[in-house]
Amino acid sequence: MNQPVSVDPPAVQLAWPFAVLGLVGGWITADILNMLVEGMRLFVVLTTSAVSAGLGAILSRYLRSRPFPHALGTLFAVALAGAVNGGLLGLLIMKIEVLFFGAGFGIVCSIPFLPVLGSVVAVARRVGRARQGSLVDASDRRKVWITAMVFLAPSVLLTFLPQRPSTIVVVEALLSLVAALVIAVSFARDLGALLLARGLAEREARFVSPDSDLARETIARVDLGLGDELHQEVARAGSTYREHTRPTRLIRGNPAAAVAALRWNVGVGVAALLIALASIGLRVASSWPR
Repeated sequence: MNQPVSVDPPAVQLAWPFAVLGLVGGWITADILNMLVEGMRLFVVLTTSAVSAGLGAILSRYLRSRPFPHALGTLFAVALAGAVNGGLLGLLIMKIEVLFFGAGFGIVCSIPFLPVLGSVVAVARRVGRARQGSLVDASDRRKVWITAMVFLAPSVLLTFLPQRPSTIVVVEALLSLVAALVIAVSFARDLGALLLARGLAEREARFVSPDSDLARETIARVDLGLGDELHQEVARAGSTYREHTRPTRLIRGNPAAAVAALRWNVGVGVAALLIALASIGLRVASSWPR
């Protein structure tokens, strides 16, 4: 009897960040086309989000392919998704000529999304350099969302002509606010991971053989993600006659490499947070009564 072939899951799932970016892209498209009919606007927003989610799910399966073929595949997939989305809009109008026009229009509208989605894909390709569940791996996964949110936050500025407060303006302001909140939470967690890694790098630690009894003990462990070294963190305890040490937890990985990777991710988070906050300020200023 043949055994089923197991397929490795994607290193990171892009369906959700792509769905969020598609939702915002649909909203912006509706603004640019001046779609004031709520039903039409809702259709554009939902279909763009659904098509983008499908695109993200497909691209997630090929993140480990070689860079150049993957870049060409991403380019083709984004254009195809734009054609499908535009075709669905033409289908809503129930005219065959509008269907083909909508597909072509969708391809044109997909062009501004190429750098956005391409950047998210490029960041996602780095997920997997560290062991799954480690400090660096968790930070790399958060950076995918930070990248998506940093494009989401200023995207509403495409329609930031002075407007009186309205439901549309409030929604657009909330989009930037949500993006800034996601970035701020991710940045705080990355900063905590960096401080932990730096603290571990500065404390006294001793090399542990992977075959030793200590390596198999059920004590606290911290996986930095980069490097295979195994060390024990020790705490000194004084006694009346002599000073001895006791292991407190095991540390797997290279602290210096982990600190360098986390420091870069924290820097990206700082830049993203500044962009998001500036976007909110410009959004509010553009809608402020004069």
